[in-house]
Amino acid sequence: MGATRTERAPREGARGAGVPGRADSRLPAPLWLLVLAAICAAAAAIPLAYLVVRTTEAGLGELLDTLVRPRVLQLTLNSVLLAAAVTASCLILGTLSALLLTRLRLPAARGLLIIAALPLAVPSYLAAYGWLVWFPTLNGFGAAWFVMTAVCTPYVTLPVAAALRGASGDLEMVARTLGRGPIRAFWAATWPQIRPAAIAGALLVTLYSLSDFGLVSMLRFQTLTWGINAAYGASFDRNQAALLALVLVVLALVVVAGERRSRGQVDRAGGRSTTPARRAGRWL
Repeated sequence: MGATRTERAPREGARGAGVPGRADSRLPAPLWLLVLAAICAAAAAIPLAYLVVRTTEAGLGELLDTLVRPRVLQLTLNSVLLAAAVTASCLILGTLSALLLTRLRLPAARGLLIIAALPLAVPSYLAAYGWLVWFPTLNGFGAAWFVMTAVCTPYVTLPVAAALRGASGDLEMVARTLGRGPIRAFWAATWPQIRPAAIAGALLVTLYSLSDFGLVSMLRFQTLTWGINAAYGASFDRNQAALLALVLVVLALVVVAGERRSRGQVDRAGGRSTTPARRAGRWL
């Protein structure tokens, strides 16, 4: 029994060693940092507390009546569809662009990375305005999806590019030597290493899509944010706007909870990337 416990302890220590986020690698936070974090959390919770108070004042009956209205259901569906479509397209385009920037020997690669990040400096409503100048008839779901994707793709490109630079390429090389093609080798060996970064970027894209108001209003696609603004400005009763805002908060919390659960299922593999960059024009 004593020998078994002695053998088990080094194994458990080896499992936890070098793994980011494990308890044995964390340092105790200073008191001032905890106080500052508590103040920031309290400030961020003030709007949520206001929504809860207004919803409580409205009563459960009005809340249920609002939730089952066809208009509210349509706004919620529009928000979910737009966020899902934008997240999927940004995840694909962001990962592909990160691969091109890190795996190919492109001229002025650093400059291209800066160019790829430029959409982050442009507010979404300005991007929508720019497209409307050239295409005045641009509107609806397709237009909102296209422009939002162009604005949000860097949220995936930048963290995935950083993860690719830090990922170990040895597993992918082994997979290639075993006869797997470049796509299958990448999916089996490299994707598990960059998946946390891709999921984190996708989370930002989803939350941005759900919370955006300027772009969807300019492109005339009605989502929950549009409904909140309309309810707040068209009535002296703010309960309707508060109820719609609470629906939006619930959607955001569901997205964050899903991201945390997915991130907890990922075993990160560290190490500097050993995958050599290839010339542009050749496959990965």
